[in-house]
Amino acid sequence: MFGKELSKGRASFNGKIYYFLFGHAHIGNRVRAFHLRRVLKKLKAPKNILDAGCGDGSYSFYLSRCYSDANIMGVDMDHNLIEECNYIREKTNRKNVKFEIQSLERFYKKNTFDFICCIDVLQYIVEDAAALVNLKNALKDGGALLIHVPILNPKVWIHSISLPIKKVGFVRNGYGVDKLKQTLERNGLNVLFSKKTFGFFGAVARDLSYQVDKVKYIRQVLKLFFAPIFIFMAYLDSVIPVSVGQGILICAKRPKED
Repeated sequence: MFGKELSKGRASFNGKIYYFLFGHAHIGNRVRAFHLRRVLKKLKAPKNILDAGCGDGSYSFYLSRCYSDANIMGVDMDHNLIEECNYIREKTNRKNVKFEIQSLERFYKKNTFDFICCIDVLQYIVEDAAALVNLKNALKDGGALLIHVPILNPKVWIHSISLPIKKVGFVRNGYGVDKLKQTLERNGLNVLFSKKTFGFFGAVARDLSYQVDKVKYIRQVLKLFFAPIFIFMAYLDSVIPVSVGQGILICAKRPKED
């Protein structure tokens, strides 16, 4: 279950119950997690993994369960998040994952990782081009980089609910699919595939979950009631082809040197 480790963190009592029963409460993260799981099935099992911009650590902990023999490193600039991640790591005794405070614009690892995921992070980084170069350099030859970002000029399914960009702290409105592919290829990576995410089911589930969060008195009851429905809609987003969506998922590979 994605995000179940958060029940061992310092969340509220109600939050702990939700995480224990359903995993991660943020439906957007659930959508991205389902896509991540489908990508992992296509890749050779990695031994060294980087979660670039790990946030609350949910992807790092999920990867640590998927690959118990691998070494997972989560990095983020938020001191509080890294502190909480390390707290959960101690509580869960998850020895194959570690967390550090790192800036992706100045990331120093070279030829280290078989797999790097950078999920909804680049839109927050001013020097995103420098971050991409550093992530490419951190890959071993033959290593894979998985990126998810919001798409430029997205289709808005529910106009009154979708959040304005400025409210969530983005430094840019999104990315174009072709331009992002070209950027990765210009940095010496081979794009394996790309797809659009957050089609109707994923976007609507996420936006409706925001509305539930606004309810004052019975919010927790509503979240428990709607959780299975929203999670199922998030799953549908990962299996149904999306022609018009709000996100971009791209997987690229560093070629092996002759």
